[in-house]
Amino acid sequence: MNVCSSRTRSVRTPWSKPSRRTRCANGKSRNPKATKEKENAYRDKLDVTEKDLDPSQRAMLAQYKSVADDTRVKASGDLYKRAIAEFQDYDTRRTEIAKEGEQKRASIEAYFSQYA
Repeated sequence: MNVCSSRTRSVRTPWSKPSRRTRCANGKSRNPKATKEKENAYRDKLDVTEKDLDPSQRAMLAQYKSVADDTRVKASGDLYKRAIAEFQDYDTRRTEIAKEGEQKRASIEAYFSQYA
């Protein structure tokens, strides 16, 4: 008897086991001992190339590639902007500290100049 037969329709209730159809859909009852490595090895053995895809799938793949490229460019741009902003913040803080130091020095000199 075929485990994945389309005639095996049962109602799934919260207290029942998954139906045979459900178990076939997730692929575990066909080969319950298959490990992830075995599944990946099987997929790698298939050797599907871009030439094997139909034009709509190729267009979708090209769209995914363009989205990935755009995302990578945006991410590297954001990283560059954050790095530049961090160094600019450092330069800005350094100039502000220098200005505050000059102001304090001027006020101290003005205060003590009346005693000299």
